[in-house]
Amino acid sequence: MTLRKVMMILLVAVILIVVTYIIIIKPIQEQPSLMSWLKEGSYAVYITNTTVSILANASGSGWEFFKKGGYVEFQSKLIITWRLLSRSYEKALIQLNVTIFNISKVRCHNVSYCPRGVNVISSVKSFIVNLADMSFYDTNGSLLGTWSLFINPGMMLKKKMVPVIVYHGPCDGEVTCEYLSKLLLVAIDYAEVKEELKGLYQVCLSIAKTYGEDMKCAYLGMGGSVLAYDERGLLRWVLLGWRPAMFASDVLHQVIGVNIISPAVDLVTGRFSPAILYLSETNVGQ
Repeated sequence: MTLRKVMMILLVAVILIVVTYIIIIKPIQEQPSLMSWLKEGSYAVYITNTTVSILANASGSGWEFFKKGGYVEFQSKLIITWRLLSRSYEKALIQLNVTIFNISKVRCHNVSYCPRGVNVISSVKSFIVNLADMSFYDTNGSLLGTWSLFINPGMMLKKKMVPVIVYHGPCDGEVTCEYLSKLLLVAIDYAEVKEELKGLYQVCLSIAKTYGEDMKCAYLGMGGSVLAYDERGLLRWVLLGWRPAMFASDVLHQVIGVNIISPAVDLVTGRFSPAILYLSETNVGQ
């Protein structure tokens, strides 16, 4: 083989390498990370500021002693902790711990065992979350519902309001699933100027004034309760400020069988006490 042919082969090889880098490798390297603030080891802890009413149903998980149609209603406090174990570009493996504690009252219906005298009930499970559309799955790949403890702001695109179904579980009594399941995500700058949403905007300002400036929100979720997310999409708080305000989530239902969280009756005054589930600890952004 002549030197000229060798040089031509080397030149073609170099050109192929350069073209491959420009067309394939470089775009991948420059592709922005989906929700880059979600990293391995990221976690967030949420806690209720006061006692709430928690309804758990047999169709969820974690209640082996339930009969069909049975339920347990607690008056207690609640802690939710999620931790990101690993992730790829679009999917994240997340461990979730839900703890019902400081149980002051238990009411049971159609169960073989009523957990009276128990002060703490906890459940831990791991899920795979699709960060593009916020669907989540068990570790075997079965679809479970919609993740709502953080959102992908990219879901909003250029829209100011986006409806999302965040609860596919059962409802109770006179409560309709439509009332609980639909969450209308609203950009806060839209709520600020839209006349019918100004009250919601004022709620956001009031929460930030009470709990600190880091509780300010960029997106609000309106449904049976009010959810607030920051500009990244991290859930900051859930407001249960009135009766019958109710919070329902596929996430809670799949972890510990919880259907509904609502304000509880104050055992002293007999009145419903407004409650908030708020972000108490996180390493996101650190």
